[in-house]
Amino acid sequence: MKFKPLRQVGTLLLFGALLAMGCGEGGGESGGTGGANDASGGTGGSSTADGGNNGTPSTGGTPNTGGTPNTGGTPNTGGTPNMGGAGNSAGEPAEIAGIVEAHNIERRMNNLPDLVWDPALAQVAQTWAAKCVDAKAPSGLIDHNTGLPSNVGYPGGSVGENIYGSTANASGVGAVSSWIAEKVDYNYATNTCAANKVCGHYTQVVWRNTKKVGCVLYDCANLKFRKTVICNYSPAGNFNNQKPY
Repeated sequence: MKFKPLRQVGTLLLFGALLAMGCGEGGGESGGTGGANDASGGTGGSSTADGGNNGTPSTGGTPNTGGTPNTGGTPNTGGTPNMGGAGNSAGEPAEIAGIVEAHNIERRMNNLPDLVWDPALAQVAQTWAAKCVDAKAPSGLIDHNTGLPSNVGYPGGSVGENIYGSTANASGVGAVSSWIAEKVDYNYATNTCAANKVCGHYTQVVWRNTKKVGCVLYDCANLKFRKTVICNYSPAGNFNNQKPY
């Protein structure tokens, strides 16, 4: 499989500019409401996949402009989702409290298993966030981790990524809400984003085979979109030609 890098920027008047990017095995990108999301690969961000077993990550490409907004679709109803609740968030930092549950509320709507917090993935996010790298467009937003999907010291296999940035305040729940807002531009039947839209952040959030998530809230004082939320996922999602669930 291959991934498609996608990026999009925007501003939010009065409340600051928001920017988000996601990385999975085929991520995408979405600006959300009045803001900006930067994604690469699959849904709403930059996504990468394990080049060994899952093909070579795409280093370019263009957003998928086919399809129309999803008006429903038929979710996979197989299996019983994990309804573990707070136990899934054990170890989650106070400054991003609720970020795991925000993912899982959306996943349960599609009868998908809950994600659980993984401190090792959170460390991957922390290590990359501390570099505050901004060498690629859009300017002012931290880039995707160049070590993804597999060269980040994580022992669990391929790693996906969603990134959200803001000039003002940022929260874990707010970042996830922005990624989930992309679902209006995702057509499940055709597995495409609406024309000129990105939806890769969303599809990473609801990627069935993803089991773990680890996130960080970091302040990159040198960047325009300084308040950054990074979530890393394992196994990574957003493989080309595969539906999220």
